[in-house]
Amino acid sequence: MAFVTFECRSCGAGVQSPPDNLLVVCAHCGDRYPSREMGDIPIALIPSRSKQAIVDAVHDRMAKDKQMAGKQITIESAEGVYVPIFLTKAHISGDWKGYYKKKRDNSTVTVWEEGQVSEQMDFPILGRAHAYEFGMEIIHRVLFQQETVDFGAIDWASVALPVLPVDVDESTVELKVQDQLINTVGEKVRTGLNALTKFDVEVVQENRCIVLFPFWSVQYEYQGGHYRVAVSGGDGQVLAAMEPVFLGTRIGAWMTGVSALVVAGLACNGIYMVFGTMKGIDGGDIFVTIIVVICALITWFTADRLTASVHIDLLPDEDELS
Repeated sequence: MAFVTFECRSCGAGVQSPPDNLLVVCAHCGDRYPSREMGDIPIALIPSRSKQAIVDAVHDRMAKDKQMAGKQITIESAEGVYVPIFLTKAHISGDWKGYYKKKRDNSTVTVWEEGQVSEQMDFPILGRAHAYEFGMEIIHRVLFQQETVDFGAIDWASVALPVLPVDVDESTVELKVQDQLINTVGEKVRTGLNALTKFDVEVVQENRCIVLFPFWSVQYEYQGGHYRVAVSGGDGQVLAAMEPVFLGTRIGAWMTGVSALVVAGLACNGIYMVFGTMKGIDGGDIFVTIIVVICALITWFTADRLTASVHIDLLPDEDELS
């Protein structure tokens, strides 16, 4: 891909960018170069912590981890960038209708329900089409926990990091916001229903801004293995961490899997001894099937842990914590 190179009007540094980018920021002084398609979208920024603070956050995270506590790791690199995120205030409203099935006496009846939707939320969309690095996909889990400042009000020298250019236009963002908002609210309405027969809603997008989110990628070494940690630069939270799967864990997984197979065999033999002489419907077949399925699931789960050499720990979502 051919790059466009020009001299920054404010500091004279060279600025290089692919031609299809809609917003470019000079890495030296922070001057902005928006395209015509960007219009007057305001830009805010979450100031990043220092590189040392990010490294300290990784060490602290590993020291508190039950697998990595007491292990000596070596930080190989720590690199930060500002990730552009379109933040849109949108309102969804409309009507819905659906039903669920319930048991009543000896029959099943259909219960119909209907209601209205009226919700307003700030919806984040990544401003990069091809910038999904490890951990970047869960930025939204901490985005609203951090304070933003107006881009023009900051001292760039105190927060300077490279800024990933914007290459997603507003029309694409508008479609993504509408589709994802309808899907998100629709799934919420569907909870408890067997089917949603009507979902007639309208999405109004009121205003939009770009938030530059500080995202750090840290690489560490442990006993010859290389692993990555994604960190939120605004508050130092670890978004995602790769960790080695230790030999003891792998042996434990192997023993659990083998034990599950042995239990399945013994249980099958015992059940057939009990039910083998019964006439008519062989109740033993039902018990055998259930036990074999349970043991097979245990074996499958432990086999997956056995073959893995890296474990990935993600920052839990709010719904997972509640």
